[in-house]
Amino acid sequence: MEVSSLQFDSVLVYRKHDLKENWQEGLHDLEEIELNQEVYKNGPVFFSCTDDAYDRDKGAFTYYLPINQPVGVREDAEIQYLEQVQIDKALTLRQADQETNFSAAYEKVKKYAERENIALSDTYYCVMLDVYGEIMIDLYVPLAERSEVS
Repeated sequence: MEVSSLQFDSVLVYRKHDLKENWQEGLHDLEEIELNQEVYKNGPVFFSCTDDAYDRDKGAFTYYLPINQPVGVREDAEIQYLEQVQIDKALTLRQADQETNFSAAYEKVKKYAERENIALSDTYYCVMLDVYGEIMIDLYVPLAERSEVS
């Protein structure tokens, strides 16, 4: 486990609230959006998840698609465009898919943070890396911002 950063420029964003077991459905939706927008992916697809406060089996997912150039998106479109997604400091677990699922990997990171007295945010990011035809997942859990007490 290490502390690292994450940054992507020119990103299409798609949001969905769903069962955690259905996390891949948003990726399929994003692929379809990519085709309709006539843009080209230039980085790994990734998503964030924030656990549903009332149902542990559900989450608020945000899917990110790094693209080759800025695009204009209608305000009422199902997707958004962000100039940049940046996380300055996050605990990172490489190849998180070696766990049973990304939720299990997130729990592993949370336990590590508790032992080390590190405050984490409630949202975690899964970066999907295509390595020789196999998908590897790197898990990023941002450090919670600490407020200064005067």
